Amino acid sequence: MKDAADKSQQSPAYYPLAIALGVDRSEDRKGLQQLVDFSLQDFPEYYPPHRAMLRALLPKWGGSYVEIDDFIEHVEDKVPAERRREMYARLYTTLAGLEGDEVDLFLETIAKWPKVKEGYEDMLDRYPDSDWLRNVYAWMACRARDAETYRAVVSELGDRVLPQAWMGKYSIEMCNEHVSSGPNAAQFGN
Repeated sequence: MKDAADKSQQSPAYYPLAIALGVDRSEDRKGLQQLVDFSLQDFPEYYPPHRAMLRALLPKWGGSYVEIDDFIEHVEDKVPAERRREMYARLYTTLAGLEGDEVDLFLETIAKWPKVKEGYEDMLDRYPDSDWLRNVYAWMACRARDAETYRAVVSELGDRVLPQAWMGKYSIEMCNEHVSSGPNAAQFGN
């Protein structure tokens, strides 16, 4: 870990590998966090180090959702102000993928749907033609049980549904079924 600054100049792939190795070696999380900080300096739009660190902080590996939220806030503070909401949304979406169906993201973690939603709105302003972002945004709206946002985003998608963006039990078919089961469908997704 000590030579992270030297290695950082060589390849962005160094960081997630070094973090994974550090996790396997039970290294101090502060040292792992330093690797993420170096990666943000050198490769700010390269996200695999963040995923590796989130994995290291999962409760099943001895971490906690408080530590995860602290990490996400720390990373938010390191990116330019105009990208903070995007980073928040990206990192909690990554957490959703890591936890899969085992965890109800917006009930069991500290994730705040309004902030995630703002992040997706920012990303779609920046990348308006991205079907992938729109699909994942709808998937997250389904997980958050936000029927109004879900309907709006799916309506924008039209026939551009990307099945690979819909992970686990939150398939587009399940989400559509639960949204249509009532006028507000406030508790869809259970």
